[in-house]
Amino acid sequence: MASERQSDFQRGFRSLAAGVHRRRTLTRALTFAGFGLVLGAVGALAMWALRLGHERPFGFCLGVLGAAIGGYVGTRRRWSDRDVALYLDARLGSHETLTTALHAETDGASEPALSHVVERAAGVLENADRAHVKPRVWSRVHALVPLGAAAIVA
Repeated sequence: MASERQSDFQRGFRSLAAGVHRRRTLTRALTFAGFGLVLGAVGALAMWALRLGHERPFGFCLGVLGAAIGGYVGTRRRWSDRDVALYLDARLGSHETLTTALHAETDGASEPALSHVVERAAGVLENADRAHVKPRVWSRVHALVPLGAAAIVA
């Protein structure tokens, strides 16, 4: 029974952790794309001032390059499982139950108290509102994406 609950915990945690990692990577990609498009807009303005109008669309390349760099940085600088567990504990209000269960699972401890924590953590994950634990993707900085693109077009 304990190993079944442990596998429920592992399955639930991996599922939520994958969603957290995806959304954080998307956030970084959007942030870098916004900064790249703003740099592209500045470059397009400089090309316009130098009467090099045909090269202005290459400003979009900086936005695409920024998104690629953001995606790369987002996948390379991922949160560890412990950090994700702490984040989920905070969002779910589970008082570090998930962090303790993850630690007990990695140590392979078989104490009765730790098996109770793993069971409790599996219950917390089963009852988790998935919409509530998702990290925010959009922030004010991401307004630079359409503004930078519009500036390049203009």
